[in-house]
This record gives sequence, C-alpha cells and structure tokens, in this order.
Amino acid sequence: NFIKMKVVIDFSSYLQDNEFIIKEFCMYFVSGIQVVRDCFIVTKTVNSNDPQNIADYEDYYAYYGIPRDNQNFYDINILRNKIAGSLDVNQKIYVRDNLLVDILTEFVGIKYNNIKCLEDMGFDCVPLKRTDCPYHDNQLENYCVGDNVLLMVNCLLQKTLTKIQSRRHMQVIVNFNGYYNGDNNKFIFKELCVYGLNAAGSIIYRKLYVTEPPHYIFNSADTIDHYNQFLYENYGIKWTAGTYKPSQINNRLNNILRKAAVKYIFVQNYQYKNILSTIIENFASYDFITLDEIVCEEESPEQTICSFHTHPEVEKNVCMENYNKYMAVNIQNMKLYPDKMKNALKRLNE
Repeated sequence: NFIKMKVVIDFSSYLQDNEFIIKEFCMYFVSGIQVVRDCFIVTKTVNSNDPQNIADYEDYYAYYGIPRDNQNFYDINILRNKIAGSLDVNQKIYVRDNLLVDILTEFVGIKYNNIKCLEDMGFDCVPLKRTDCPYHDNQLENYCVGDNVLLMVNCLLQKTLTKIQSRRHMQVIVNFNGYYNGDNNKFIFKELCVYGLNAAGSIIYRKLYVTEPPHYIFNSADTIDHYNQFLYENYGIKWTAGTYKPSQINNRLNNILRKAAVKYIFVQNYQYKNILSTIIENFASYDFITLDEIVCEEESPEQTICSFHTHPEVEKNVCMENYNKYMAVNIQNMKLYPDKMKNALKRLNE
C-alpha cells in the first residue's frame, strides 16, 4: 500500500513574481529498506519579461545550471498533478529543511499533515555539487536533486536499520481487550497495544491497534448489545470505532515478535496468555511473564486522551496504552530483566 510508504523528496525552485516555482523534482518511495524511484521531472520555465524575474532565474541558474527550456522539460501543471496524485495528505513525507516544506505546500496547494524535515532529525550531509545529470550545464559544480535525494534516502535507511537493530531481542508487553463472537465463541480483538523494552527497561517501541467491526457481524444486534454492555461501558470504545480489520491483528503481532526476535512477553495474567496462544505462531518458543504472579500491583491507570475512547463518563475511557505504560513502570521498578525473569519463570513452572 503506497499510502503507508515513506516518501523522500528533493527539489530546486526559482522565484518568480514572489512565488517559488519548482524547476527540478525527484521523489522516492521507501518501504522498510526497499527503495523505488517514483519520478524525476524538470519543468519548463514560466516565461516572463520582468527584469526582476529574469535576474532571479539567473541566480537560480548560477547554482543549479539548468537552462530555461529543453524539449524534455514538462509543463509545471504536469508536475503539480503528479505530486497531488501521488501523495496522500497523511503520508510520511521527508524533505531536507523547513523552507522546502513551505515551498511544496504553496506549489501544490495542498497542506500535508505529516511532513518531516531531515535536518531536524540530524541529517547534515554536505550537498553534492557534482553530477552526471545531463540537464545541468556545469556538471562539475551544479547541484542535482536526483543525486542529493539519494543522500537523504540513505540517511533515512540508516536510521531505519539502526532502529531495527535496537529492537532486536526487546522484551514485549502485550495488552488488549475484545469480545467473543456469539456464533462461534471466537475472541475478537478490539484494542491491542504492544510496547517494547530494551535491556535497560526503556520503552523503545509502541504500537496501538483498534479494530473496526467484522463485516460478517456488523449489524448483529446480540453481539452489539453484548459489546456495549462490556467493552463500551468498561473501556469507552464505540462499536464502530477502529482503523484496522480484526483479521490483520494476527499478522501484525506475529511480525513484531518475529522481526525483533522476541523471547520474553509480559501479560497481565494467564487469561491473556491463553487468548494469545490462539494467534501467536510458535507459541511455545516464547517465555511469558504474567505480572500478577510476581506481585505486580494492580491499579487503574490514569484516564486516557486517546481519541478512540469517547464515553461521556470519562472514568470509563480506559486505553490499553495507559495499561502498558503502567505495566512498564512496574517492570522497570522491579528490574525484571533476564536474570530475575528466569527466576520468576522457574517459580511459575514449579
């Protein structure tokens, strides 16, 4: 799904009538460590006889070396339509700095909600000013966005690889709520939260899933009534709330466990462990720590600000992420790291 892919963009622009016009544009889609170049476009320069506009383009040409026109250049509206048609407003988009955020937004006329500046993330590579790109007249000195966007992609990939490596062998907290389908008594996850802790007990990963109603029981009066009595009144999540399909939860959780080579999984009690045994692959390969067996105090977590919880009685809005935060604090306070976990497991299995 391209909407869920990260997008890395670089472009150059010139000033005309106090408006920035994108001249050279390059865009890559990134999924994990897979990289695909989507487009490289150079636009025709908008004609103008205004002396200031001519001077501004000469300043642009001195740095970038792209002439005003070429038979291979595109009309700027083709580029506008390409950008608007390729990007979702909520997509993660990475550009070099804040100036490019403003220029992109004004050029396309769309406000993107999730643009990130790589300079704010520590990207500080010296721009490449030597290129083999044929559109630049002085290839020994000109900046090409096609070359420089690759520096940005590599920076993002390095951060991704570092993040993946940091999650190896993390300890995982899994908390969830849900309901049983009356037809086959199958447990359906409504809200599931996963936290990952490193060897020092710091939270290094967090993910929250809230599922929409299954299509095959969307209008089942009995199931909805049972749901409202239990889930809505205890957790404050409406029946219709959710952004994931229930069928996605199995793969999502198993992918997290597998990719991070997880060994230890913390849950509240045996009931949670037993439910997870129905969806976790190679279940016996994991060591489960049930926190109520090792004197983890049970208290209600603080009220949530999670947008999925909308009960008018605010004390009924209980999010699994708040439970995970509370459990993480308990784990950190008890310093439940490998040696102590082994002893706890030994006691539980006696």
